[in-house]
Amino acid sequence: MKKRLLAAAICLCMVIGLFPTIAMAEETTSIVVGSQTISGSKSNPVYAVTNPDDGNVTVDSGLTEDDSWNIKWDGETLTLKEAYITASSQVDFTTTIFFYPVQSSIFCKNDFTIEVIGNNTITSDNKYYLAPISSERNITICGSGTLNCYNNTSGAFQRRAVYSDGDVTIKGANLTLEGADHSIEANNIFVSIPDLSDPCARPAVKVYSGSNQESASEIAGSPVTSDKINITDNLSKYLRTETLITMDHKLAKYESTPATCTKDGTKAYYYCPVCGKYFEDEAATKEISDIDIWKVIPATGHNIEDGICSNCNAILGDVNNSSILDINDATLVQLYLANTLTETNVFDELLADVTGDGDITILDATAIQAMLSNV
Repeated sequence: MKKRLLAAAICLCMVIGLFPTIAMAEETTSIVVGSQTISGSKSNPVYAVTNPDDGNVTVDSGLTEDDSWNIKWDGETLTLKEAYITASSQVDFTTTIFFYPVQSSIFCKNDFTIEVIGNNTITSDNKYYLAPISSERNITICGSGTLNCYNNTSGAFQRRAVYSDGDVTIKGANLTLEGADHSIEANNIFVSIPDLSDPCARPAVKVYSGSNQESASEIAGSPVTSDKINITDNLSKYLRTETLITMDHKLAKYESTPATCTKDGTKAYYYCPVCGKYFEDEAATKEISDIDIWKVIPATGHNIEDGICSNCNAILGDVNNSSILDINDATLVQLYLANTLTETNVFDELLADVTGDGDITILDATAIQAMLSNV
């Protein structure tokens, strides 16, 4: 009986020991991309490549962030980087009933974000093509790149570039969306400026809409410069957004200082205290990545002719720059060699190499003494 109780207790401990692991397991979220269904999470993102010829998507479990990829899914954000997608899959909406099997190239049942890097294109010629991008929930499109979505299929139903049963928010990405019937169909369609880390950046998003590219014109409320605007009632079959970023630096100029024989000089430069960046020019178009290195004009060094520097009139051997060659200079050379100079000692190493052999030795101290003795 005791053995049975002990075995039961051990089993119970083993089961309880699994609880923290189960509780800490990160939930993955699925998304349809092309003909693939991908499941990923923040800690375990999934990467894929697209074929530039046929637009098919291939998931590669061996890819990492440092490799070459076109698609990344982390459970919340789908990153498209120079992606070309023409493949699509049948998708199952539970929030809306379609009386035909619909297909989409990108579909997620949850809220998700699309971040675009570089130039990306999504389209298909499938007659059941609902939209290149669709979701049962909210979609946010952002990023520094461009996204082109086209749905001009010959299907007998409404054709959109983006479809959502929730809201669609365009946050600064450069988009070209064209559907034979709608550019975007959603509960609400918002446009807002992108989130930028630079406090001097002043973004603006221009929004154009029309029946096609040729007829598109800037809509009311454009350009968007601060709060988001709702453009749901202003859209037609074609939509294009352009993000413009201007910089409003508060520049202070630092004048140049010339280099001397013994001291480095500095180049002129501009500094913005708002963003903490340095620039070569007043227009702030040439940023300086490392000001401490860039600004330095190296010291010229002495140009000794007949014992005198032709640039500053320094005397060869006058290591304390007193303008007089005396026994103190020989003593300072000896202190230098003994590594006993103090912070108060002035010692010009460029004048200490009296023998001109490229090194400071006891022979230089001897040479100074000889010069003082006129030997």
